[in-house]
Amino acid sequence: MKTEQAFEYITGKVLGPMPPLEFINAFLPAPTQGRGRQSKPHDTSTFSQFLSAKASEVHQNWVDALEPYCGRTITQVDTHQFPVFNENGKSFGPQVCVYHSSMKQGSEPPPPFLDMRIVEMPIHFTTKADDPFDDKGYIEFTPRFSEKFDATLGEMAQCALMQLSIQYRTHVFSMLVTEKYVRFLRWDRAGVIVTRKISLTREGHLVATFFQRLQYASPCARGIDETVTTPRLSAPQAALIRKTLEIEADVPLLQVTISGRRFIFGNDAFFRTEFSRSTRCFKAYNLDMKPGEGRRGVFKDSWRFIDGLGMNEFERYQKLQRAGVKNIPAVWCGEDVLGSESTLTRRMVDGALYHETRMEDYRSARWVIGRRVFDTYRHYRQVVEELDGPLTSCRNMKDVVTALRDASQAQAEAFDLADTIHADSSLSNVMIKYEGDQVRGYLIDWDLSKDTDVTAVGGVGQFKYMAARLVNGRYFRAADPQDHIDDMESLFHDLVYVMAYYTDIVFTPDSIGWWKAYFNEEGKLYGMDRAGNTKVEYMKAGGSNNGRGGGNNPIKCPPLGALVEKLGKAFYSRYQWGPCVMFNKDTKTKEAREQFGELMDNPYWMSQVLTEALTWTGWPEEKLLKELNDPSEADIKSTDWDDVVKAMKERNESRRQTRKRRKLH
Repeated sequence: MKTEQAFEYITGKVLGPMPPLEFINAFLPAPTQGRGRQSKPHDTSTFSQFLSAKASEVHQNWVDALEPYCGRTITQVDTHQFPVFNENGKSFGPQVCVYHSSMKQGSEPPPPFLDMRIVEMPIHFTTKADDPFDDKGYIEFTPRFSEKFDATLGEMAQCALMQLSIQYRTHVFSMLVTEKYVRFLRWDRAGVIVTRKISLTREGHLVATFFQRLQYASPCARGIDETVTTPRLSAPQAALIRKTLEIEADVPLLQVTISGRRFIFGNDAFFRTEFSRSTRCFKAYNLDMKPGEGRRGVFKDSWRFIDGLGMNEFERYQKLQRAGVKNIPAVWCGEDVLGSESTLTRRMVDGALYHETRMEDYRSARWVIGRRVFDTYRHYRQVVEELDGPLTSCRNMKDVVTALRDASQAQAEAFDLADTIHADSSLSNVMIKYEGDQVRGYLIDWDLSKDTDVTAVGGVGQFKYMAARLVNGRYFRAADPQDHIDDMESLFHDLVYVMAYYTDIVFTPDSIGWWKAYFNEEGKLYGMDRAGNTKVEYMKAGGSNNGRGGGNNPIKCPPLGALVEKLGKAFYSRYQWGPCVMFNKDTKTKEAREQFGELMDNPYWMSQVLTEALTWTGWPEEKLLKELNDPSEADIKSTDWDDVVKAMKERNESRRQTRKRRKLH
C-alpha cells in the first residue's frame, strides 16, 4: 500500500488535541486491583540522556529510558535499521516497536524489525518541523502545509491500517516522538484521536504512566478482539479442515462464533488498505452444519456504517428472501459482534456491548479543534454460501452479459418486491456460479442497501462503478437521493470495465490514458466537477462513439458494440431529461424523454435488454484475459505479511553474516 493512499484515507478523520492524562484515563484506565494499581515513581532524569543523544543513538536511548516502566510484559525494540518497503520501493515504518508478551510466538525474542503479526504499538520518530498536527490551529488540527506533513501522517496511518487488519483488533495505539515532545494516538475504523504535545522535560511522567498502564491493560483495552479464538482440534480434524479449505499447513486456524454457530478459517496475514468498513472475506469451515448447507462457506468480517436505519446485512438478506428475490446467495447466519468486557473501549447500545468506533463520542469535546461529524462503524460478521468466483472469472463476454442480466434481475426484484435499492453494484459485488455449462450471476454485499423511501442525499459505493451523476457536481442535485437507475447504470460501468480491461475487444496501449480517465478520473470527491465527465461523454456518444471504444479503437464484437450503444444512450437520457437536465445544454428530444420514462417506470428494463442481447448472433468464444490489460489499474487490496517477515529475516541474517565477516578480518 502506498503512503499517499493511507494519507488520503485518514484525511478528515483526525480528532485532537486531546489532553494526555484524559487520553490515558479514558483508553487505558488504571486497574482497580492487583498489580499496576499503583504507578511506579517517575525519575525526572528519565529522558535526559535521550534528549542529549546523537541522531544515530536516539532510538536505543529511548528504549533504555523507558525500560524501567515496561516490566516483564512490555518489550521495546530498536527497529530503525530494518525499515519496511512499500510497493513504491520507499521505506516506511516505526523506528521503535513495542511488543507484548501475550502476542509472542513461542519462546523466540521479539524480532529486530517490524513484525505486524505481533507488534503491540509502533513508535514513530520525526523532527519537530514535520509534526503534522497543530495544537494552536483555529480551524484545522491537521494543516496541509507540506508533503512532509502528509508523509508523516500517511506512514502512521499505513502502520495502523496493517495492524488493525492482520491482528483482528478493534483499535490500536501508536506514538509520535518529535525531538522533545511526544503524542499518543488511538486508531480505529473511523479515524484517529491524537493528544496535544507532551513535553519530555516537564511531563515525562505521563509517558511513563502510559507504559505502566499498557503493561497491565486488559486485552479488551488494548484492542484485542477476544471473539477470535484458536480452535481445539485433533490432528485428523485439523487436517480435514485444511484440506476442505485448501489451506497450507503453516497458516494458523482461527475460530469465530456467529449466532451460536462455530466457523473455522485460515489466518492469512494480509492487510486492507482503507479505514471505515475494512471488509475481508475468508473460506470458512462450517462446524455446525444445518440442512441445505455445505461444509464450506464464505466468512465475511466487516465494520458496517451505522446510519440510523438499524438493519444489518443478514436482516436485509432475510427481507429479500421473504420477498422472493432471486439471484442472491443463501446466507447462513449473521450478527453484530458483541464485546466481552464492559470498559470505556466498548459502547453500550440498548443494553448490549457492541464493537463500535469512538470518534463520534468525542467530536464535541471542549479540546477539539474544528467541528465535523464522524461516521460510526459497528463490527459485523456473516457466513454465506460459497460461489465460484467474481464476474471476471467468466469464460467469455457472453457469460459476463448473462451474469449481469441475473444481477440486474436481482436489482429489479429487490426494488419491485422488497422496496430495496442495492446502492453498491460494483464489479466485485457481482459473483458467478457455473451449473454445468450454464453460468448464473449473483448480486452480493447488501450492507449498503437501503429502503426505497430513504431520502439520504449522496451516493455510496466504489467510485469506478458509480453512476456519473453521483460523482459529478455538474449533474448531481443534492435533492435527488441515490435511486434504482443509479444501480442499473453501475452495472453498465461493470460491463464496460470488463470489456476494456479483460478482453482485446477495445483495449490498446495507446488507450490506457482514456480508460484511466473513465474509471479513475481526478476529482474523486462527490460533487467535484471533473469526476465522471468521461463517463457522461461516453454515454452521450451512445456508449461507444458510434461503435468505437476508448482512444478511437473499434469494438471488435458486433453484438457487444450494439449492446453498449443501446445501454449508453438510454442511461444518457437522464442527463437530457429528468433531474440532471438543468445542467445539460442538449435539446430535450422526444426519444430521450421516452427512454428516461422507461428507465423510471420499469425496473426490469435492463435485465430485459440484456436478455434480448443474449439472443443476438456473433458472440465470440474467446476466453477473458486472466490478468488486467493495464497492470497499474489493479487495486492493491492486500499484502501477505508472512512474505514481508520472511524478507526481513533474510535481510537480518545477511547483515549478521556481514558483521561476522568484518570481525574476522
